Amino acid sequence: MSVTEQLAIFMHAIGHGIPNRVLAERFQHSGETISRHFDHVLRAIVGLRHDFLQMPQGLIGVHPHVRSNRLFYPFFKNAIGAIDGTHVPALVNRTKVSRYRNRKGWISQNVMAACSFDLQFQYIAAGWEVSAADIKVLRWALLSGGFSVPEGNYTP
Repeated sequence: MSVTEQLAIFMHAIGHGIPNRVLAERFQHSGETISRHFDHVLRAIVGLRHDFLQMPQGLIGVHPHVRSNRLFYPFFKNAIGAIDGTHVPALVNRTKVSRYRNRKGWISQNVMAACSFDLQFQYIAAGWEVSAADIKVLRWALLSGGFSVPEGNYTP
């Protein structure tokens, strides 16, 4: 299978949430072949993360939008971004589906994201079951997940 076809399968799967069996039918390959090549592309993309993703370095000053707006400054003078949680549709193992069924009845995962005032993602913690409280996800991110807040920028 060509690299172009592997990438097409990967992009089609993640862009539209297409299940493996539908991809197998559409691209005329076995489910095992689709899964194997999807995994190859995913590993290649994850391998590129150090080349294309860069965390901000050093201390970050007050964002110009905050500094120039009297509704925000001085109240948010130490803020460097925002953290929020959301629920994202997910596919999970049948044995775990009850832990991921949200109050609206669909299967989702709890995701916490931190972004800068320039709307750039700084950190994402994904894969948490629906019942996980936001503080539990944040505590895990701070203690085990590699998320950190620069000294002097944390306001509880």
